[in-house]
Amino acid sequence: MSEPPALSAAVVADEPATIAPLVRALAAQTGSDRVELVVGLPPGHAGERIPDTGKLHSVIVVPVPSIADLGAARVVCFKRATAPIVLLAETHAFPEPGWLEAVLSAHGDGVALAGPRFENANPGSAVSWANLIDHYGPSLPGPEFGVRPLAGHNSTMDLGALRDLGPDLEPLLRDFPELHRRLGEWGRSAFVAEARVSHLNISSLRWWLLEAWAGGRVYATARRRRWGWPRRLGYGLAWPLLAAVEIARRLRLLGPIRRAGLRIPRRTVPLLALGIVVRCLGEGVGYFAGRDSSGRELLSLTEIRRTDYLRSAERQRFDPRPSDSSDPQTAAAGSRHE
Repeated sequence: MSEPPALSAAVVADEPATIAPLVRALAAQTGSDRVELVVGLPPGHAGERIPDTGKLHSVIVVPVPSIADLGAARVVCFKRATAPIVLLAETHAFPEPGWLEAVLSAHGDGVALAGPRFENANPGSAVSWANLIDHYGPSLPGPEFGVRPLAGHNSTMDLGALRDLGPDLEPLLRDFPELHRRLGEWGRSAFVAEARVSHLNISSLRWWLLEAWAGGRVYATARRRRWGWPRRLGYGLAWPLLAAVEIARRLRLLGPIRRAGLRIPRRTVPLLALGIVVRCLGEGVGYFAGRDSSGRELLSLTEIRRTDYLRSAERQRFDPRPSDSSDPQTAAAGSRHE
């Protein structure tokens, strides 16, 4: 292409088939020929062709040493991106029509970090809603909630600002509030309501609770590296208070979200509270125990192979891969040998 890309969509995957829904969503955007796709794949798949990318500006396939550590793999992708704006894309999140125009407009006005509005791609499950509200509640449809904490995944960021973080970038990709604070030193942030993203959520209760536990452990491990023992001790012991605060924050969102017309199952509330308690308990343990490689690996798998962690009734509908590849235990075994 004679014109350089306007946006690089960076995504890590286990195989090309996994990102097929994301590629279709990007190709359906008005101006898709301005989107560069940067795909991080493990060595065994790095030479394979990415299908259905003809409407995109270009495709860069980057070999990554392993998909078991998403932060490190994403840094490799960012280093190969060539557009001034980069999307931290996920295999299970799909930009809706109009998304590209909205984020490019926001960044054209000087925004360094733009967060989208989220919609539920599998709304038939209370666990799915609990998962989505816990992770992205402030970015769901509803009245303005004041200053919104922007999403980490699926936000778009100034690539120059990311590269200026140097070696700090990889650990900051596990601590999005701190990453966003650092990006705020480069330029302003914005919630872009017109940039809608349809997000596929874990709907198996067992896997969601395991993911919540692992998420708390990994988040705390990333923060404890910068903290002394007094602060680690305080936060570790205060996990019940942190859980109570987090539950109160999410419950305050339910009224505005429902008034926006979203139908939230009644079972969502107790499931949401349970997941937050498990996550904060994991965080409390993480401040004391530190590194948890198995938790980091589980988080990577739930991110990359999301359809493996849906209810059995949903898997066939959403999984773009051959049926014999959609088993979490097989996926875990495969990632350990990469």
